[in-house]
Amino acid sequence: MTSVLVRNESESVLLSSPHLYVVPQCSVLFNVKIIIVTMCYKALIECNVWNSMILILIHGSILMWFLFFPIYCRIWPWLDVADDMVGMDYQIFTSGMFWILLMIVPFTALLRDIVAKIFYKYYYPIAPEIQKPINFVKRSSAFLNRGISESVSKKRNKSKTNSSNNNHETIRMLTGSRE
Repeated sequence: MTSVLVRNESESVLLSSPHLYVVPQCSVLFNVKIIIVTMCYKALIECNVWNSMILILIHGSILMWFLFFPIYCRIWPWLDVADDMVGMDYQIFTSGMFWILLMIVPFTALLRDIVAKIFYKYYYPIAPEIQKPINFVKRSSAFLNRGISESVSKKRNKSKTNSSNNNHETIRMLTGSRE
């Protein structure tokens, strides 16, 4: 919003009232990075299914921005690009305010979306959301039943083996054979 309201003024106006232009100049880079993080997490909230690929892509794009920014701030001596960005990476990454805002602003900006998602999921679920717990219970009960039936069959086999061994030993003792 500040970039829309800030106008390019003559040098004399800037020098006569510099306090008017300090805030937008200092906060623009904070805003860009925080907006990128917020938008990536917004995309993550809107995904119906989270898998490892989506998590890698979302967090990878945030990581790529943090890797790209210092490189972009240091290419000026070699390329005639971003001469106004020299040293900005150091100023931003050493600012405690930036790190605090990076933790607070995305969460605060997305809090309404998180609450709405939870509300609609529990009070107005769609068909796939209703079916997920049912499928989970079916799979869990099938797994538990299979595990119980396997353990019961193992115990039966064990008792059959023990009883047949006992029968063989009894016959050997009665007949007096040593085999």
